[in-house]
Formats: sequence, C-alpha cells, structure tokens
Amino acid sequence: MTAVTWQSVMEQEVVEKERRLIRRFQSGECLYRQGRVLMLILPEGRRTLVTSYMNGGYQEGLQAVFNSQTIDGDHALVKIEDYSQFLRATAEQVGLDPERCAGLSTAARMDNAALVTKRFKATEVTAIVTAGIECNGGRAGDPAAYNEVRGVEFLGGTIVTMLLINGDLPRQTMARAIMTATEAKTCALQQLMAHSRYSTGIATGSGTDQIAIIADPGSSNRLTDAGKHSKLGELVGQCVIEATSQALDKQNGLNPLSQRNALVRLQRFRVTERDIWMSSQKFPGSCGEQDFLRSLSALAGRPDVVAATGSILHLMDEISWGLIPEDVGRRMGAALVKDLPRTLSAPHEGLPDLMVDETADPVPNLVDGLAQMAKYGRWCT
Repeated sequence: MTAVTWQSVMEQEVVEKERRLIRRFQSGECLYRQGRVLMLILPEGRRTLVTSYMNGGYQEGLQAVFNSQTIDGDHALVKIEDYSQFLRATAEQVGLDPERCAGLSTAARMDNAALVTKRFKATEVTAIVTAGIECNGGRAGDPAAYNEVRGVEFLGGTIVTMLLINGDLPRQTMARAIMTATEAKTCALQQLMAHSRYSTGIATGSGTDQIAIIADPGSSNRLTDAGKHSKLGELVGQCVIEATSQALDKQNGLNPLSQRNALVRLQRFRVTERDIWMSSQKFPGSCGEQDFLRSLSALAGRPDVVAATGSILHLMDEISWGLIPEDVGRRMGAALVKDLPRTLSAPHEGLPDLMVDETADPVPNLVDGLAQMAKYGRWCT
C-alpha cells in the first residue's frame, strides 16, 4: 500500500480556479479567498515582518502574505522539515510566486476567519485572525514538546494573525506592534479563561501561533510607536482582542457563554464529571449515577456556582504564583467550599454541612463539595 503524504494529497486536491474578493482596503491591499487559502495581495513596496518559514522575518517588496488551512485540517501529514516546502507548494497551487510571498498555516478553517478594522483619524488597523486552541492551547513556560529534533509533527490548533496598518512604520515599530498584538491575543484568551493543555495554567496562546505585520512606507501617516500608550497601540490591541475572540467562537465555540459552567472551568485542573461522581461515593447515602449527573449538570450551570468555582480555583493560581501561603490558601479554600450552600442565590434547605479537609488543596475540596451538593440537593427541580 502506498503511503499517504501531503504531496500525494495535494496532487489529488481540487483547487478553486478563481479568487473571491473579500475586502479591498483604501490603502490598496486586497484580501482574497481561494480554496483553503486566505491571501493579502500587496501593492509594491510594502514592508512586512512575518513569523513564516518561507520568506519570514523583515522583508520589503513581497507581493502577498497568505494564511492557509493545512490539507483537510490534518497537521499529521506535514513534518517540520517539510514545512517550508509545503508552504511553497501551497503558494504555487493558488498562483502565487513562492519567492515573493510569505505563508502561514493552521488547522483552522478559513471560513472561520474574523476580520476587524479600527480607525482613528488617518490611521486604520485591520486584524485578520484564524484561531483554534482546542488541542494545542498552552501557557508560556509550559513543559516543551521537543528540543529541535526533526520529524516532530505539528499539533492542530493555532492562532494566526495578519495585521494590516495603513501607516509608515519603521522596523522597530513593526516589532513593537508584534509585542502589542501578542499581549492582546493573550488578553482575549485570559478573558475567556481558556486553559493550557500542558499545565493547569490559563493559556497565553497555542504552541504554534504565527503573525504577520504589513505596513506602508509610502504613506504620509508616519507612526513610530505601537506600544500601549500610543493610539496605534490601542487600535492594534482592540482589533486583535476582538478578532481573536470572534475567531475562537467560530472555530471552537469558545465564548463567554460556553465558559459559564463549573465543569468547564474544572477542565483546567483535569477534573471530569466522572471524577465528581466517584467522589460522591465516599459520602453517606445512595444516588443513581444518571440522577447524580443530571443534578450535577444543573448545579454546574448556575451562574452563582460558576462564580464560586472561579473564585476557589483562582486560589490555586495565587498559591502557585507565591502570592499567598499554601496553608492560608488551603484554609480559605476549605472555608469557601463549606460555605457554598449558604452563599448560593437560592440555597436548598436540607443540605447537610459539607465535609471538607482544611489541609487539602482547594480543587479536591471543591470536587468533594460539588459531589455532596449534587448528591443531596435537588437542583433539577
């Protein structure tokens, strides 16, 4: 049997012949969609700063920057040592000159890209983002996946940002814009409490995020500061936060409502419904598993329970960061869990006092507390 490779898949791929115009910008750039590729066609003389394996770094005179979905969203076919060759083949497939363009790629669908534009007087900033962190969300400083060994596969889930600025930015300002955009991406993830897949921390990005900055040296709008104190920095931050949030919602269904659930919040600490069910077995009384899970589901979706869960879980963050002593965090976590029935907006009568362990971390106590409340309470009625 012949092995399936990305080359063989691309040879059989049916490619759209026509480019579909998505947006024509006042500064002359055009955003097109062609199959699994979203491309910015650039006027002559644009400056670019791109984290690409193909014509990456600082460049002048590129004709295009593109973002492409990997073949059927399958990263497993493309190894790191093949990545530049894969990008070149993708460029040629859609009629771009691989010597005059920079390419980025992701498992996310181009249908789920978000485009946000912000303006202030003569300055216009546009962020074009695809985002997915369902299996590759990580936090800076998490354990590494490899140490520059070849043959490593890319993991699905990447946040790709193309940032178009209609001003004349010096090289150092373009680099500063990347810093501001990266902080903004992290803000979007933080606001959604998206969790790392490699630690119990809140994600700051994925392990394969990429970015491109495009600026116009021929513009009369000279901009030298893209930091947070500048108006340009404000526009960059707002665009990237909004576009990243929209893209995560489109690709993963990750949004404020999807995160408004205690069980979802507990995923950061690898706690499942099954874990809570098993915890319930050590407490007196009987309750069928299906009845228990229905009760737990109703309990976990209550906004007051989500608020309490978020507060208790944050104690784990503060302990791990050294902001509060471990014994104090444990004691306060136990007290908060024990007081849960009383502090809920509609407490149930008849709930026994919750059993907690003041020497345990807040997460095990929270699991025990939810187990007891789901077992003894009537949250489905």
